[in-house]
Amino acid sequence: MGRRLLSSVLAGLLAVLSACAEGSSTEPPPAAEVPFPVGVAVHPAGFALVVTSNFDMRYRSGTLQVIDVNRLAERIESGSALDGDNRDLIIEDRAVAIPSFAASIELDSDGQAGLAAVTCRQTSQLLLFDLEVTGAAGDGPQIEVSCWAGEDAGSDQLPSCHGSRSVLELPHDDPFDILMQPQLADENDDWSARSWSLWLSYLRSGQVTEIQVPEGRPQPDIEQLPQVVREVDTGSQGVNELARSPLNGYIYATSRFNTSQSNPIQFFDPDEAEHPALHSLELFRILLGNETRGIGFGPDGQTLGVIVRNPDLLAFLDTTPGSDGVPVNRVTGQVVLEDNPAHLEFVGENMVLVSDPESDTLALVDSSSMRLVQMSDDICRGPYDLDLWKKDGRHWALVACFEEDVVAVVDMDPDSETFFQVLAKVGKAREER
Repeated sequence: MGRRLLSSVLAGLLAVLSACAEGSSTEPPPAAEVPFPVGVAVHPAGFALVVTSNFDMRYRSGTLQVIDVNRLAERIESGSALDGDNRDLIIEDRAVAIPSFAASIELDSDGQAGLAAVTCRQTSQLLLFDLEVTGAAGDGPQIEVSCWAGEDAGSDQLPSCHGSRSVLELPHDDPFDILMQPQLADENDDWSARSWSLWLSYLRSGQVTEIQVPEGRPQPDIEQLPQVVREVDTGSQGVNELARSPLNGYIYATSRFNTSQSNPIQFFDPDEAEHPALHSLELFRILLGNETRGIGFGPDGQTLGVIVRNPDLLAFLDTTPGSDGVPVNRVTGQVVLEDNPAHLEFVGENMVLVSDPESDTLALVDSSSMRLVQMSDDICRGPYDLDLWKKDGRHWALVACFEEDVVAVVDMDPDSETFFQVLAKVGKAREER
């Protein structure tokens, strides 16, 4: 089912993006559902922010939804989480309408205040959400989400983002991935003194742009508004995902569209200069393939996982700096996967979780032994984006299930009796066609 439906809708995406206008439906999006979820990011205080794409254009827009993971944890531990759809844990009055065909979400937080960023493919915009966790002791935490100046929308519809602080028009079409880097103005890690550098990729451009987001919640002053500060041209026909080395700061970019007999990843040092030197590693001569997708660093800071398409592999690179300071990027091994893997997330020192929405599978790979440890097609339909929640002994993966309209919670604790099993699903499941 997953392969049939998703391949057909993805094949027509570019045509849909150019042909469909926002508002082709007048029906408002639901406030407690997650239709076609494409992104999930977990706030450390126990809230999952979920981006829905409105992929079938059934509603007038997509949404940003918030799930109370703390209350979900109580149900999981009581054994009742699998008895229902847990839709009541989607906080209705925190839903925000966003343009259809959103792509990615990233957030940064000190546990209380925070910032979330969402890329919108159809409108070529970046949305910025201020986050604030509140709540008196004993009442449990609450989260405030805002992306507007002054008053939000009326009570007859979901609020939407507006104002130059929250909505940034981007210079290229089809923005996709977000790399968020906090920048501290003082040694005390004072949140009010924190700003952010955001790097964005574009599926129909080889450019990677840096966005500077000013500190805190500024006054309406032009100097305090987010703005594009520089660009790096990778030479690719389309950049997919980005990852930054925690050891040396190099940014890596995967390439979505390439010519035959070419499968490069590009990397550069953003601190080098205003126009940093661009380096390229050609994977075709080592692994074949003509496309790279998901990318991410392991906890050791030097192991880089890269998803390769055609053949479908998860490759691992040693990014230890050479004598000249440039990463050596030595391929240490690869593991064969199912058709068209999408995203990856390191869930342990050597363990990597890989989603494949077309084959409806999640795979668990050991980067030290280069072995496929687990694979399941029983998690949900269309597993796509991934994020982790580690708190009070819990080690869970939250999975955005694109074809099922739910977020699945999967136990990633290898010592647990329910390891690699679904603990709960949140959302009104779409009927399988």
